[in-house]
Amino acid sequence: MLDENWRKEYLTIRQLKDRIWKLKNRDEILRKARIYMAKYRRENKEICTASKKKYYIKNKEKIKIRRKKFYNDNEVVINKKNLKYYYKNKEKQIASFKKYYHRKGEEMRKKRKEHYQKNKEETKAINKKWQKNNPEKYHKIERQSRIRRKEILHKIVHAFTDNEWIAKRNATNGVCPSCNTFVGTEKLTLDHIFPVSKAEEGRVYTLDDVQPLCKPCNCSKNAKIL
Repeated sequence: MLDENWRKEYLTIRQLKDRIWKLKNRDEILRKARIYMAKYRRENKEICTASKKKYYIKNKEKIKIRRKKFYNDNEVVINKKNLKYYYKNKEKQIASFKKYYHRKGEEMRKKRKEHYQKNKEETKAINKKWQKNNPEKYHKIERQSRIRRKEILHKIVHAFTDNEWIAKRNATNGVCPSCNTFVGTEKLTLDHIFPVSKAEEGRVYTLDDVQPLCKPCNCSKNAKIL
């Protein structure tokens, strides 16, 4: 009985000592653990990726809720950290995004369109707010966009007159052919059916190669061929 009590007491003292030592050397222990884990991940990349994927599929909703909560609690700190990292590794980030966009561009555009349709009013309000709060940035982006478009337009040829285009636009009676919404003939914009951004230098656009669309439809069409 005495031996049993002594053993229990010894284990309790030992546990306390271990805990005190761990608290004192916490940073060093964590540093070594990080080094070991990084080494293990490098050596067992496929196993780690498969394990992460399996865990994510099993706990998808939990992870999303946890991430959302963490982001809402630390939004300012996270955004500052992300901006700092982005400007420090700008070229690397741009190259990485281009590579990802090349692989998943169509999927991203589809998701973006779906999100916009679901949250149309909210998205418009956010964009207007941003434009109001960042007038210089907004005008700079607009200017750059106009310059790029002018440069592209100089490389193509329009084989129709202004009067022919006006007649085609007026034939719609102010109704957008894409969304069937009445906007008025003055608000219908010229859209190139084959996108200008994909056109080779010297491409000729006839009257049949252009169409009148309302501004939202023209913008959402972007560089797609419809």
